[in-house]
Amino acid sequence: MNVIEIPLSEIQEDENQPRSASNEGFSSQSLAELADSIRQVGVKSPISVREVSGKPYKYVINFGARRFRAARIACLTTIPAYIDNEQGSIAQLLENIQRQNLTCLEMANVVRRLKDGGLTDSEVAKKLSMSSGAVSNLLQVLEMPPIIRSAYDLKLVSNHNAHVVALLVGLHRNYGKYFEDWFEQALQQGKVDYSVVQTGRKYLQTVARKDNNAQKRKEQRITSASVSDDLQNNNSSSSMNKPKTVVNRQGVAGTVLAYQVRTSSGDIVVWDIDSVQGGQV
Repeated sequence: MNVIEIPLSEIQEDENQPRSASNEGFSSQSLAELADSIRQVGVKSPISVREVSGKPYKYVINFGARRFRAARIACLTTIPAYIDNEQGSIAQLLENIQRQNLTCLEMANVVRRLKDGGLTDSEVAKKLSMSSGAVSNLLQVLEMPPIIRSAYDLKLVSNHNAHVVALLVGLHRNYGKYFEDWFEQALQQGKVDYSVVQTGRKYLQTVARKDNNAQKRKEQRITSASVSDDLQNNNSSSSMNKPKTVVNRQGVAGTVLAYQVRTSSGDIVVWDIDSVQGGQV
């Protein structure tokens, strides 16, 4: 590896680099701290660049955007670098993944670019050395609704754990009308991590099941009341069917009468449980 000093004025950052401007590594404080270190000891690790033509600059950064920015803050005019023309966005992504420098949203945007380029989920997984499940989680990250995205941007949701974000997106999709109340309460308790999401999923499942059962009981009461009214108001138009043989829970055969009732919504069959003969249903 041949390291040379390259003028900062001849170098440009890659506009398609995986890390976004909001990445913690690009914060003012982080860059200022790195710039202070560079003033004291210089740039100890050279950056990687590739040559370009037809541009007002000569090189594009492969790796080392933070060092490049900090070097400018430190008022350097050159920076140690080595030229590697074989590198590209995939290599940048893999490098950052290994260093755990990327947020899950930044990784998700790269996955989307690869899919937009025609790759399938399995091809993306192979290229990025990820499992298919990890790629699926990253695609879920791109579907964050506003309530989750706001918490994500405020770092109230782990922005380096795509699995947690994907679980939240799934809970919002499945329990929308219950999710927002639970999520707001969870945020008041602090950062939402995997354990909070797991507890929330059980809670939402329980609440949804109870509400669903309550709704069914309400509908049954309404139906029973409607049928009772129809039986009272339409005796003249109701005809008794022949008794039907049924089997009760104990397996004893019994007989139950059925009524065909004409209602405003059409004819329905009502089983008169009270008329069971020969055993309890």
